[in-house]
Amino acid sequence: MANYYDILGVGKSSSEKEIKQAYRDLARKYHPDVNPSDKQAEEKFKKINEAYEVLSNPESKKKYDMYGENWQHVGNVNQGTHFDSWWPFGQSGQAGKSQSRSTDFGGFEDLFSGNIGGQTKNRYAPKLKPIKVGISLKEAFLGTTRQISINVSGRTTKMEVTIPPGVDTNSRVKTGPEGKPVILNIKVTQDNKFKRKKYDLYTEVDVDFDDLILGCEIEVETITGRIALVLPVNSQNKQKFKIYGQGMPILFGDGERGDLIVVVNAVIPDSMPEKQKQHIVNYSQLKSEN
Repeated sequence: MANYYDILGVGKSSSEKEIKQAYRDLARKYHPDVNPSDKQAEEKFKKINEAYEVLSNPESKKKYDMYGENWQHVGNVNQGTHFDSWWPFGQSGQAGKSQSRSTDFGGFEDLFSGNIGGQTKNRYAPKLKPIKVGISLKEAFLGTTRQISINVSGRTTKMEVTIPPGVDTNSRVKTGPEGKPVILNIKVTQDNKFKRKKYDLYTEVDVDFDDLILGCEIEVETITGRIALVLPVNSQNKQKFKIYGQGMPILFGDGERGDLIVVVNAVIPDSMPEKQKQHIVNYSQLKSEN
């Protein structure tokens, strides 16, 4: 069984604030909304939550410090007390068979808003208002704002909300005034130039077949501008070239970005002058001789 302190990257002397911040940073990194279909990230996220459930509760932390992984089998300090376990991304889990602690984070949207902890479990749940928001890939890259309308005390109020860089389709952002929270369900529209896979971008570039054979330098369009890419001799049709750090920003990644994958398509002319054709014939004959 992994050590809970090691999972969160904190020590036994760490303060409640330090433990909470460590949890928040790791939860943002490994949250299923950030790592869709990534089973390893999902398992890591579960362990992070399990560790935080124990270490953020003074009673369970005290028992864990004394008894280690056997803390679950120690009698409750306050007999008869029961805590329901809860996973922020909507799946039930249980850190221990005899006792676990309820957390009050409302899911990934709370990691956006920084609202961790609270007095009542899911206190905002009945009042949440989902709003679908469509943004372009460029807006998802840069971050953007939207004007939304909400009802406050019987009056419709317009407000500007901020969408952070790196969001993807199905990302959720929690915003709105206190007592009137709003969930923005993000949809990133398809882009004509780039296809997105998590934080990587894919683009295709047409290159003359002779340039692929001989090697050349081409100009590639990135999401922020154009850069040069050198293709080696004997590059192949549909070959992929990775340009590091030219993809989408990683959500809460302190400026880190994914990569740009360039797929080259060999262009064969519909027609060519007889002189050029003769060179192809000569090449074919030489190839046969060799």
